Amino acid sequence: GGIDTQLGSPLQPGKDVVTDVTGNDLFIQVPVLFRGEWLGTLVVRESLRGVSEMVSALLWQAGWILMACVVLASFMLRKAQRRSLAPIVELAQLAERVAQSQDYSLRAPIRRDDEVGTLAKRFNHLLKRIEVWQVDLREQLRQQQRVGQKFQDMAYRDGLTGLPNRRHFKEALQRELTEHQENSQRMAVMFIDLDNFKSVNDRHGHDAGDDVLRQTCACMVQQLRRDDELCRLGGDEFALIVKHVADRAAVSALAQRLIDSIQGQIQVRGELQLVGMSIGVAFFPEDAEDASKLLEHADQAMYWA
Repeated sequence: GGIDTQLGSPLQPGKDVVTDVTGNDLFIQVPVLFRGEWLGTLVVRESLRGVSEMVSALLWQAGWILMACVVLASFMLRKAQRRSLAPIVELAQLAERVAQSQDYSLRAPIRRDDEVGTLAKRFNHLLKRIEVWQVDLREQLRQQQRVGQKFQDMAYRDGLTGLPNRRHFKEALQRELTEHQENSQRMAVMFIDLDNFKSVNDRHGHDAGDDVLRQTCACMVQQLRRDDELCRLGGDEFALIVKHVADRAAVSALAQRLIDSIQGQIQVRGELQLVGMSIGVAFFPEDAEDASKLLEHADQAMYWA
């Protein structure tokens, strides 16, 4: 720009100073007076392009700085949020692992001593209580299983001899008959009755009779094969399920060993008792294919014996 000075007629009142901005140019007109006498007019013209460019540059810089501040603030905010939420996310992940694994021994780390840390402590306390409760529950279940097994044994076991009882014998016989029928195999049932047991029981009392039954069972068990199943039907009556019979002779030989096993073996208070054994045998499928009829044939054979 430049400065132009010119002299002319006095300016009109109210228009002594003229200022005008057009585009990027600044125009100023000022009268020059000396002792009240007008000497001329001072005219100033200045280009504002440099100022405009400088202002634009400053605005761009301010915009970039503002954007950088916003980005930095957003990054710091997210970082602060992640740092603040990290323990809560950890708790949520731990809860998911506990739910999936059912492992209540897991614990949450205590990162800070604030509200979140207090929450983690309470969560750990809850896990500890659940863990203790789970241990107690498992122990109760084991006790119930033991009690249930005890009742099961009482329902299917003879309390005196420890052998399976009549109820077990009936179910086992039906099960074995079905299996042997499907496999087209032979099996046998023995009906066993003690001889002279009543006289021993009457002479020496029920306790002595119980002892005789226990001794008799012990002698018979020693003669059985691994698959044979001896049951006490009640009183002095027993039944034996002989599985997978090859021939009648083998079953007869087993019956004879049972009879011989108690000969001269049963004693009461040091006195030898003349207790014997009668055995009847019925074969499946020759004698019967039904459980009740098979047992009936074995019982009849025992009376014949």
